[in-house]
Amino acid sequence: MIRQAKHTDLHQIADVHVRCFPKSFSTVLGKTHKCYLLKRFYKEYLDCVPELFLVAVDEKDNVVGYSMGYYCELNNYQNKFLKHNFLRIVVRMIFLLLSCNATAWKKALSFFSKKAEVEIRDEPYVQISNTLKGDLLSICLIPEKRGTGLSIELIEAFEATLKVSGRKYVQLTVEPDNQRAVRFYNKMEYKLYKIVSDKAHAMYKTLQ
Repeated sequence: MIRQAKHTDLHQIADVHVRCFPKSFSTVLGKTHKCYLLKRFYKEYLDCVPELFLVAVDEKDNVVGYSMGYYCELNNYQNKFLKHNFLRIVVRMIFLLLSCNATAWKKALSFFSKKAEVEIRDEPYVQISNTLKGDLLSICLIPEKRGTGLSIELIEAFEATLKVSGRKYVQLTVEPDNQRAVRFYNKMEYKLYKIVSDKAHAMYKTLQ
């Protein structure tokens, strides 16, 4: 079943995140005591755009996946999270660096590396007003629930919510090396519109 996320789901949402993205920087940074930082990150979105935060639950109402995002002209949620948790993030980052955590060091060094030039593949889409767009920031499902159709239900429910709000397009970013995700988005009729880097391709879909 798909339903809107609740604040009481935040711990389970954080657990799902860790299971789905075990090697990501967000997991390394946020996997503190009881995933405190991850819960605070997701709470920022749940507080601001609750209608765009959906969860897939099993028969016991346990969270097994989620989809969440934002309205593109209001993309300041991550900045709010950083502002509200700046000291906690700095302390956690220092701890990780002193612990010689490879993921943290890679992230830190990336700030000093030359940024790849963005390659636009669909200029007309880029020129469309952000007030007509929504961004699917994250969608995931625990491994044992994959292939059950829940991912399709999650993304379709997210798209339907955007349509109700008057949005005409939905966009997302995917790692091109994640071929499973790329195939899924292609199946869901998403098209490439921008190459941000060799690690991030941006895709979009017109909502019918």
